[in-house]
Amino acid sequence: MFNDPDLADLEIAVAGDPANGAARQDLAKALLGAGNAPGALAHARILLTSTPQDPAVLGLAAMAADLSGDPVAARSFGATLRSVQASGPESEQASLSERDVSSGGVRRSRMLGTGQSISLLRISDVVGMAEERRRINDMVIAPWAHTMRQRSGTANGVLLYGPPSAGKRFLGETVAGELGMAFTEVDMAAMVDPWGVAGASRLSEAFATANESGPSVVLVANLEVATHRRLRYTANGRKVLTDLLAALDRRNGANVFVIATSSAPWLVQPILRTPGRFSEALLVGPPDHRARCYLITKSLQRRGVAHEINPDLVAANLQGCTIADIESVIDGAIARAYNDSATLGRLVRVQSAHVDSAAQSYVRGAHTWFDTAYNFPEFTDDSSQFDPLFDYIRRHVRRS
Repeated sequence: MFNDPDLADLEIAVAGDPANGAARQDLAKALLGAGNAPGALAHARILLTSTPQDPAVLGLAAMAADLSGDPVAARSFGATLRSVQASGPESEQASLSERDVSSGGVRRSRMLGTGQSISLLRISDVVGMAEERRRINDMVIAPWAHTMRQRSGTANGVLLYGPPSAGKRFLGETVAGELGMAFTEVDMAAMVDPWGVAGASRLSEAFATANESGPSVVLVANLEVATHRRLRYTANGRKVLTDLLAALDRRNGANVFVIATSSAPWLVQPILRTPGRFSEALLVGPPDHRARCYLITKSLQRRGVAHEINPDLVAANLQGCTIADIESVIDGAIARAYNDSATLGRLVRVQSAHVDSAAQSYVRGAHTWFDTAYNFPEFTDDSSQFDPLFDYIRRHVRRS
């Protein structure tokens, strides 16, 4: 996250070398993250005078204009961005190779006013998760970039599955940002109320917007809800799956790319795992050691507590914890440090022992998920689709 000294250094760098586009772009991002949207917009406009078709700068300008209360400019920048995305191979190469946008201090995404958002996330923003990054680049980013360049064919949808709070949605936004595409999120759990009433209009609108707006990504969260057995007993419930299948089959496969997430992939019916829908699947496991170090450090910084913690040592004891698990453990460690402070009558910094104590009394959600995940695919008719899951469990999960 950019702080005041960082801003000052960037302002000095830009003042000393006004032609330094990289420094000016960093300054615009820092200003946006610090809440100075008009200042960020001013620098983005300067950048666009020399690189009018840079997708990263156009996305930054759209966000800054929106936050500055200028929806007309935001829509204009958004329209230009979509035009650049659809203009051919040269612009696509630029969108893949010239952007290195850090998300530090800048919001991950911003609404465009059409139900869509622009993501500032890139693969370089994903800390750790080397295997997931490699596979998502090979399975998703590279093939979809080729489809966009050729402007023909149909790209298969991709199902990201894994424990809750493992970062599936984050990776989905990363794909959209890496390819420079706007994205629309559809939560299947929000499409159905407790009595099985379908949100057909919202589902259709999301895909219609994506079809009309040029290359874009539709994120379908909680895919398993669409095929939940409870929905089969009502006409409206059955219509959820029918509407989703129709939307997937009617989309422009070279223009609308679909990513689904699920914490229960064994509940997703085979009808959704066919070519043109979600024939590809990628397991997203809990954060690895490097990612846990980063999450621990950021969690402590965000809370602003005094501590004597070595994130590297603590991360080793939190193997198998998801993002939500780590947040809960840190909260528990802080509570223990406060209790010690009250007992001793002096400030006690948060220490590794506090984290270890909190971790011992915390049931790690990922462990429970893997126990369930191991048993469900074991008895399916075609468990080969879960081979990566079994392999992950053998390599990373201790089972009693």
